[in-house]
Amino acid sequence: MNHRAYSQDLPIAEPMYYAYPEAPEAYQVKNEYLFGTELIAAPITQKGNPRLHVGKTKVWLPEGVWIDFFTGMVYRGGRMLTMFRDIYSTPVLAKAGAVVPMTDEIYGKAPLSNPGSLRIRVFAGADGSFALYEDDNETMAYEEGRCAVTEISWSWSEKRLVIHPVKGDASLLPEKRQITVEIWGCTQAEARAEKNGVPAACETAYDGEKGVLEVTDVEAGPGEELAFLFDDGLALRTNDRKKGVFAFLSQAEIPYLTKQAVYREVCGCEDTGMLLRQLRAMELEEDLFDCISEYLA
Repeated sequence: MNHRAYSQDLPIAEPMYYAYPEAPEAYQVKNEYLFGTELIAAPITQKGNPRLHVGKTKVWLPEGVWIDFFTGMVYRGGRMLTMFRDIYSTPVLAKAGAVVPMTDEIYGKAPLSNPGSLRIRVFAGADGSFALYEDDNETMAYEEGRCAVTEISWSWSEKRLVIHPVKGDASLLPEKRQITVEIWGCTQAEARAEKNGVPAACETAYDGEKGVLEVTDVEAGPGEELAFLFDDGLALRTNDRKKGVFAFLSQAEIPYLTKQAVYREVCGCEDTGMLLRQLRAMELEEDLFDCISEYLA
C-alpha cells in the first residue's frame, strides 16, 4: 500500500466517498475510512458505556459481505448500523474476498530484510487477489524498478488460493518462507496444499469461535507456485448469535433478571424481526438494545 501511494498517488487512508462518490451515506461517516484496498476502519472516538463496557460508532457498509478483521463476525452490507466494541477491539471490516498478507516477525533493527514467514489472511464469500510488493527496504533502487512482486489469487467458487512464483528480483526475498494461510468467516473444511502441482505436507486447525480455518507448516521458495485447495465443506459461516449475546450479557453490569429475560427471548425465538420487536417492548436502555441488535441482525 505504501508503494501504491508512491506510484499512483493514492493515500493509504481515504474517506469513504473517494470510492463511493454517488452514495449519500459515504458523506455521513466522517470518522470512517478506507484503509488500503482491502479494509474499512471505523474507530471509536467517544466515551464507552461504563455499565455495558463497550463503546460505539456509526458505520456504513457498502453492498456485499463484510467480515470483522478481529472478531470474525459476518455482516451484510448495503446499510448503516451502530457497532459496539470493548476496549480491546475496534471495528475493522474486510470485504469478502479480501487478501491481506502479514507477518509475525517484528522489525526495528537494521538491516530491514524481508520476512522469512508470511501469514496470509483471506476472507470468505467472494473472489479476490493481491499483489505483494517488496523491495530492499534500504536504498532508492525501487525508483529503477528493482522489486519483487508476489501475486496471490483467491477463487471462492473453486475454493482455491494460489501464491504465484515471484516476478522481478527474487534475490530480495529469502530462499524459503514459512507460509500460514487463514480463511476468515468460513465453516470448517478439509484443506490440502500443492507445491508446483505436487502434494505438500500441511496441518489444519479450525477456530469455531471466530470462524477461522488455518493451514500451517508449508514452506516454499520465491520461484515455486503454492496452491491451497479446500473441499466443498468450505462455506460462509453463520454468526452464532446466542453465543455472542451470552458473552456480552455475562460481562455487562446490568441486573441479572434483565440478562435472564433477554437471553430467554433470544433462545426462544428464531424470527429476527419478531425477536427485535419483543426486545423493544421490554423497554431496554437504548445502548443495550442496539448492542444486542448488532448480534441478532
